[in-house]
Amino acid sequence: MSSVPSQVNPEVVRLLDAVCDLAAKHEVFDSARCEDGRVVAHAAEAPEEVFYRLEWDEGALYVSWVCADRYISQSIEAELMWTGDDLDDMIDEELADTGWTQGRLGEMEHFRNDEQLFTFRSAIRVPLDRLDASALLGCLVAYHHAFSELGDMKPDED
Repeated sequence: MSSVPSQVNPEVVRLLDAVCDLAAKHEVFDSARCEDGRVVAHAAEAPEEVFYRLEWDEGALYVSWVCADRYISQSIEAELMWTGDDLDDMIDEELADTGWTQGRLGEMEHFRNDEQLFTFRSAIRVPLDRLDASALLGCLVAYHHAFSELGDMKPDED
């Protein structure tokens, strides 16, 4: 069972626990755990310090990419700047590939959070009663696919 702060709605706790179970079994992630009101997943080919999260914060669900390494974050920013790609559009395309039918996520936020982690995140602007664990797993997978080809997230080519 997860350790979720008491202010999180029990419905959200059940949903996050179900997503965590699915993520732990999904081929994209080599690990997933529930901690402090969030699902934390590490993708198999991602750098060690990069995680994808699904969490309840400020009264909403968010999907995010987090990393303590400034250089990985900056490499993503630099690639987006040079290519002119829109990360929100890239995530929307990946979401569509997962079967997501709930519309666009909230506008991408990029900041350094209270844990001192570089963070890219989007609000999931869908009422809880219209969400299920599979759809939310799709959000994590879409984030992984969108970020995995950016900057220093790309697998090393030998």
